[in-house]
Amino acid sequence: MGHNNLVWWGAGSENGNKIWNWGDQLNPWLYSKISGVPISKINRIGLEDKTSTPKYYVIGSILNHIYSPNAEVWGSGLEDSKYQIPTLPSKLNAVRGPLTRKALIALGCDCPEIYGDPALLLPKYYTPNVKKEYKYGIVQHFLHKQETAWISKYKNNPTVNIIDIQNPSITGFIDEINKCEIILSSALHGIICGDAYGIPSYHVNFSPDGDFNWFKFYDYYTSVGRPLTKPPLLLDKNIDIEDLWPPLYNYSINIDLDKLLKACPFKV
Repeated sequence: MGHNNLVWWGAGSENGNKIWNWGDQLNPWLYSKISGVPISKINRIGLEDKTSTPKYYVIGSILNHIYSPNAEVWGSGLEDSKYQIPTLPSKLNAVRGPLTRKALIALGCDCPEIYGDPALLLPKYYTPNVKKEYKYGIVQHFLHKQETAWISKYKNNPTVNIIDIQNPSITGFIDEINKCEIILSSALHGIICGDAYGIPSYHVNFSPDGDFNWFKFYDYYTSVGRPLTKPPLLLDKNIDIEDLWPPLYNYSINIDLDKLLKACPFKV
């Protein structure tokens, strides 16, 4: 029997087009891997049932959208500390990073000092069997996917892999990331997936209207001890990809993932 108590953005639609975002769709995949139980129903943000059954909020910047009276948090974060939270979570097992924790404590929540985006646990549940084929992997946020002048400049370059964040295959996206030596991403989970598998990554934007929500990136960066980059580098046609190498990628992450996994409320 499947579980119905996971809440995430789900696959919605906009202007008749289905919206699929790898970081969001990772929720039911990873939940099933950890719990051993498949998801039988989508509890989409804002549409989750309001029963007394615990509802788990796991991956994503979703804590500003809690409407369930029995929300349990494990690994998710806020979009921004200045936004309101409709309903405070009933239990905090772990959060994405220190900035989310600080904001929740200011609201009166009891939040343990346990950090980590659960996507960092991916190598425990999936080992890619691919070889390095590209020097660079390019990941655009799904809301800002477009062929900019910079993208056009490199889309046919044999050293560059344009990776679709809307790849419907969870493991297919991971494979594409692992074919690359370096990741340039405007999507947070492009960066996190790279870090999970030891592939250096850098936060960039490909157009002026890209995702400039620094909060979620800094929240994640501080959870793993990465140096902060503010603002994200805007890649225009005058910036050469080789000029970005190597100073931007010289870092390591430091986080206790065993502590994060131990705090998981649905681990078998």
